[in-house]
Amino acid sequence: MNFWVALAAWPLAVRLMIVAACGLLAGVAVNWAAYSLAYQASYWSPWSRKHPRAALASRWDLAPILGWWRMRRRNSEPGFGPRFWVRPLIVECLCAVGFVAWYWWEAVLGGLLHPHLATGLIAANGELSGVLHASCFVHLGLFLVMLAASLIDADEWNIPDEVTVPGTLLGAAFLTLAPGGMLPAFFDRRLLITPLPLDAAAPYEWPAEFSAGNSISLAIGLACVFSWCGGLLIGGRFPIFHDGRKRWGVALRLFARRIRRDPWTPRVLMIGLASSLAVFGVWQFAPSLWRGLLTSLVGAAAGGAIVWSVRILGGWAFQKEAMGFGDVTLMAMIGAYLGWQPTLLIFFAAPAAALVIYIPALLIRRHEALPYGPYLCASTLGVLIFWSEIWAWAEPRFTVAWLIPAVLLAGFLILGIVMSVLRAVRK
Repeated sequence: MNFWVALAAWPLAVRLMIVAACGLLAGVAVNWAAYSLAYQASYWSPWSRKHPRAALASRWDLAPILGWWRMRRRNSEPGFGPRFWVRPLIVECLCAVGFVAWYWWEAVLGGLLHPHLATGLIAANGELSGVLHASCFVHLGLFLVMLAASLIDADEWNIPDEVTVPGTLLGAAFLTLAPGGMLPAFFDRRLLITPLPLDAAAPYEWPAEFSAGNSISLAIGLACVFSWCGGLLIGGRFPIFHDGRKRWGVALRLFARRIRRDPWTPRVLMIGLASSLAVFGVWQFAPSLWRGLLTSLVGAAAGGAIVWSVRILGGWAFQKEAMGFGDVTLMAMIGAYLGWQPTLLIFFAAPAAALVIYIPALLIRRHEALPYGPYLCASTLGVLIFWSEIWAWAEPRFTVAWLIPAVLLAGFLILGIVMSVLRAVRK
């Protein structure tokens, strides 16, 4: 936390320039991911493989913003197409401007706090300003991976694990090393102390069973890791059993054979082993960091479980894939950054975002598929922007035990209705 306090003491103009530069580099990283990590990698990016008949790229093509403006000359070359340079140029410009705007809103103005404070009061409190800077850093990292996932999902209706898996690991690392990055759960304006974090136990106090050194908390953390890695191994390959067509034994053997032959399996096993060792190390040797790590692990497990439930129920109800497995890993990644409580709210608000965004897009261009990842990301952004008001409304309701299952059930029903409405509008 001393690092964030020291950073908050720098002159504001210097901090804004640093954030703008980081946003510009983030835009470059997003474009690289969108064109290099996609299932069908394109030739558009200057870092991508070159088309056999395309001209050699210039060094200036690697420059942010300017490089895309220079690449207009390649509109007619094979593998590019007209106006291919417009979207990546806009992405880098928006990242530079958006990072500065978000930093000003969250770290300088304290937009996540409720009630809001004057800018001078935040700047005068070094500890509070340091917490806001840590939170801003975590959320900017989330925006980076969400934007990359959304662009790929919009292009090919697929979210690769190469984006969401590293993003989930980074989210867990961020909340572990910067516990102040957790969302604020309670803030006392009269005392001007640092806000209480939204940990895995909120709105209740942190119980002794969740503390480091307690075997129950270690079991919960390892269970979250195993469930996440198990989900990555199973993925979208779980067999569909048809009565009279395929026996259970044959289906399970085929399923096991697919997992063994998948080149992704050894990587997942290595990630699971390394993550388990890291969880045990923090639990045993760094008790001060355990609270943020457990919050991230529970959030990742809850986020993936919610969307996977929709995937299973939707597949059973419609007899076809209702949501891609990339949406499962995306929601797990979001939960790793924010915790399980915002993930539940995001899931509940995502159908509204789908209606608001999809129908106007349908009037402009007819879509044959419905990528749900961008709507989950848009819902996440909306929940963060209105977090202070949303949590003030939701906190007392999270204390009602039966309300959480009821909200989940209502979210499933609303999502099914929205999917039916969108399919009807598209037809």
